[in-house]
Amino acid sequence: MTRRTWWLVAGAAALVVGVAAGVGWHATTTAGPAAWAHGGTAAASRPPAHRDSCAIPRSYQGIPGPSYAANDRIARAVAAKAEAWARTHAAGSFAGGFVDVGDDHGFYMVAFARDAQRWLGRLRQAVPHPERVRLFAATHSLRELSNLQARVDRDRGALAGRGVRVTTTGVDVVCNVVEVGISKTSAAGSAVLVERRYGADRVRVAVLDPVAR
Repeated sequence: MTRRTWWLVAGAAALVVGVAAGVGWHATTTAGPAAWAHGGTAAASRPPAHRDSCAIPRSYQGIPGPSYAANDRIARAVAAKAEAWARTHAAGSFAGGFVDVGDDHGFYMVAFARDAQRWLGRLRQAVPHPERVRLFAATHSLRELSNLQARVDRDRGALAGRGVRVTTTGVDVVCNVVEVGISKTSAAGSAVLVERRYGADRVRVAVLDPVAR
């Protein structure tokens, strides 16, 4: 069993979101939301439909052009400054962020759970290249989701007693949820049980078994 702080959600799309430092950098994606696996008795219910429309970083396909590296460098520098500022001044509302880079753009995408426009304005005053900071929607702060992740980890024993075999947990910054990975050997209805226990708007349940090496 693992507790992830870096996520690779594999499937039709691939997305890497980092929460170790509160900032995510995305990998190449295809159109549509990041995919999660469902199958077996554990995945008795699909997460609510609104999860399918969560903000996903813009896809980047093809060979990076000459402007990509410059956009990437600037966006990451802005992200580092913005991350430090947000954790210091807006910790109760800061919901994380990620870098979105292409040949024609390089942005730090940031979210705040409350007073988003006010915090965005203050943040832009505190970083270089303020035009590179863009907002995406979030309901829960990174602090709230991190606390929920810790709660799920503490509950692993109790969940196992009810047939829910948790394999991994992590904060998905982009979709603003805690992803709870469960084994395909979990009891029927496990996904519903997890959603009811922690809130269907705050968790996403996926069948994620460890890969043998």
